[in-house]
Amino acid sequence: MLLEKPELLKEVWQALDQISDEALMGEGRVYGGGLHKLEPRELGNALAVDVLEFLPKRSMAEL
Repeated sequence: MLLEKPELLKEVWQALDQISDEALMGEGRVYGGGLHKLEPRELGNALAVDVLEFLPKRSMAEL
């Protein structure tokens, strides 16, 4: 979708930035010493609804 409408990239980035740390950490894994790792697939599995919640209504209409 972003390849077709690159003007939405900034809004998607801002929506991702609004997602809580707890939501992000709940999907990834934790390594020794407390290092949290989140793979792209894990991010995609968890956050589609959260990203849509934070996108402006104008952007939602364009999706």
